[in-house]
Amino acid sequence: MQMGRLDEAVADYTAAITLEPRNANAFHNRGSTLDKLGRLDGAVADFSSALELDPSNATTHNARGLARDRAAGLAGVAPASATMLREGAIADFTAACGLEPDNPVFRHNRGFCYRWVVAFLCASARSGKPRTS
Repeated sequence: MQMGRLDEAVADYTAAITLEPRNANAFHNRGSTLDKLGRLDGAVADFSSALELDPSNATTHNARGLARDRAAGLAGVAPASATMLREGAIADFTAACGLEPDNPVFRHNRGFCYRWVVAFLCASARSGKPRTS
């Protein structure tokens, strides 16, 4: 999909949600589109709305985890905030793994976040700085 058409896709998903506010797929798809646009707060919110409507959707749990992980990696995000976002992502990936235990992608994504959080905590311990910086 061309980047210029993504805003049009968001508008169509928004219209679909207005017409059918309990459509989890519309929330998921708008969240995916917002993610592509780098609007990660909106993406996380839409994935959360989709999960309120359909908590058994492993793909949506994974997508929200990925959006949280990307938000954690943005320049200017405080380390403690990044850790909280990644811990939220771990919870999302854990939910996805619980729903689809044999999915290697969900396990890989969770492993990456575990590794990042442990590395951050170890670096904080070595530096003597609290993790709230």
